[in-house]
Amino acid sequence: MRTSVLSALLLAIPFVASSPLVPRDDVQFSNCGDGVLQLTGLDVSPSNPAPGDTITIQFSGNLQSTIESGSVVASISYGGTQVMQQTYSVCDSQDCPVQPGDQTFSQDFQVPSYAPAGGYQVQVVGTVQGNQRLACMNFDVQVQ
Repeated sequence: MRTSVLSALLLAIPFVASSPLVPRDDVQFSNCGDGVLQLTGLDVSPSNPAPGDTITIQFSGNLQSTIESGSVVASISYGGTQVMQQTYSVCDSQDCPVQPGDQTFSQDFQVPSYAPAGGYQVQVVGTVQGNQRLACMNFDVQVQ
């Protein structure tokens, strides 16, 4: 669903990158648990989107084992209140199996014109076959 920045952040992990981004150092993330994807980077471009902007979210890391199936749960908060939580299948938008090695996942989204300005806090937790953790990360996105 391309109608909200919230949906955009939820879908970030399952997509393989289709184009490179200019690296940015101004979006910080914290790793909230070990998984089979050893996270190495997060890029959001632009890092401070305005309502109506298209943003690209890109995660990178080293995948330690093959992904046969899995899901991603993302929780998004605004002003300290959780405003959304959704679950997505990793393989709905990605060809599985995904092979081990360095991987980059990326997707473009449009920030809705009605999105309120302010900081959004995002936690993304992925699991793969056998209830094994894929990755867990926290990060913030500031909408102008």
